[in-house]
Amino acid sequence: PAYSIAGKESILLTVDARVTVMTLAPGQSIPAHRHSQVTDTTFCLAGLAAVHFLDPDERVRLTTGERAVVAPGRVHSVANIGTIPCRLLLVQGPGHYDFSAGLSPAQPVYPRL
Repeated sequence: PAYSIAGKESILLTVDARVTVMTLAPGQSIPAHRHSQVTDTTFCLAGLAAVHFLDPDERVRLTTGERAVVAPGRVHSVANIGTIPCRLLLVQGPGHYDFSAGLSPAQPVYPRL
């Protein structure tokens, strides 16, 4: 995918599952996208994040210990909305991984907290 974040560490990578630790600096985000088959489960390990869902529009705020689940096919983005780096554990699966980007007319804007 064509985006840049502070850090990305693969923990597990198989045909049907991925587990990744991602670090987003304040203000960084993963752009709107969807996955055809995999469910995204995002756990907040540190900091403050927001998952923005489209159609219908919904925002879920994550603090340490909280999680959000994104069903296959649902357009979403993820952002660090805090003032310190945010660390996320992303579990994706089961199924074939794909990343279809650019599905939103504009990037969501997340207010700083």
